Amino acid sequence: MTLTPNRLQRINSGDNHWYKIDGTYAPGVTTALGLGLGLKFDIPSGWAARVCANFVIERRHLLADPVWTDTELHNMIRSAPRNTRDDAAVKGKIIHAYGEQLHDTGEVELADEHAHIAAQVEQYAGFLDRWQIDTVASEVPVANTTLRYAGTGDLIARSEPIVTLVNEWRAHAELEPLPLDAPGIIDLKSGKDIRDKDKCQVIAYGKADLCHIDGTEQPMPDIYWHGLVHVQAEFADLHLIRPTYEQQLWDLFNHALAEWHALDEKRGWISHATDNVDRPLLAIETAA
Repeated sequence: MTLTPNRLQRINSGDNHWYKIDGTYAPGVTTALGLGLGLKFDIPSGWAARVCANFVIERRHLLADPVWTDTELHNMIRSAPRNTRDDAAVKGKIIHAYGEQLHDTGEVELADEHAHIAAQVEQYAGFLDRWQIDTVASEVPVANTTLRYAGTGDLIARSEPIVTLVNEWRAHAELEPLPLDAPGIIDLKSGKDIRDKDKCQVIAYGKADLCHIDGTEQPMPDIYWHGLVHVQAEFADLHLIRPTYEQQLWDLFNHALAEWHALDEKRGWISHATDNVDRPLLAIETAA
């Protein structure tokens, strides 16, 4: 018996990962947002400068070690902001896993290397309880096979209190109410702030048409609401996307995705949009 390969593939490579749809590379949501909408949506320049400065101060001994070439040192320092951001994403996943266990069982034992996030885990478990979060699936690879992008959503869930609040907003906008068991999608953020690109990100996840749940590829459940939970040691705050802004955020993501298709270093089309027609002609004239 031959198994049909999944249309969506998430390829893990060390601490990083990337995606294929139908065997062809597909940009991740954060990749498209980072290039398509520039530094404001990727890595704020002031924050990046501070991370680079701290990296150098904490590792100043490397600068005098002849084992490292200038190129190697340059690459290490330059990649410090992105590595720090990726570490934050991993931290969010760990907080979610422990927090859900604490919420479900009332107890959790953190590994020694995770002891420093105990307060965040408690805050996140409190969020799950406060909003009566019923998990449909977590750590969900998703893809939009028409627009050809992919990503991994943190949590597909149901929550009557959230839908009740969303329905109040929908009523003010003269929109039909949602059923109380309508599922939504939540992304967990453990950085300093909720950033603008995060709002586009969670909308893009919700617009996927394919996902993997419990290892099985299947159509994406209909997503009716979108949220971000900002987790710190002192709080876990829910940031809900207002229904009247969903289409605008979706339009903005599509703009970013179009820019990615144009500007990506390896796959962008804009570098092929012109040809130097003078140089071949001059070469012919010179040869003659």
